[in-house]
Amino acid sequence: MASAERLVLDTNVVLSALLFPGSLPNRALLRAQASQTLASDATLLELVEVMGRARFDRYVERDLRQKLAAEYMNACEVVRISLSHPRLPRTPGTTSSSKWPSMGGPI
Repeated sequence: MASAERLVLDTNVVLSALLFPGSLPNRALLRAQASQTLASDATLLELVEVMGRARFDRYVERDLRQKLAAEYMNACEVVRISLSHPRLPRTPGTTSSSKWPSMGGPI
């Protein structure tokens, strides 16, 4: 059984999708609804902050923007973002100053 597709959408894509029905970002968001959309607390907070800006009043009323943002947030699976990186094993052919293996010859 295939696992469900999981997507992360850029905050600007979500913002444009919610503000402009029928736009390319809006169509992308609608397609993403068939998958599991992932978001972090930081990106959701950013969306709420940006959606609250007065400059968007001319496109969609503030109350409706808040409702659209809330619906998007409820549809997302919130994931924890780790700031630490796992220690990867050293690849043969790397040095302390390079993190990628040498390709072994001139290009």
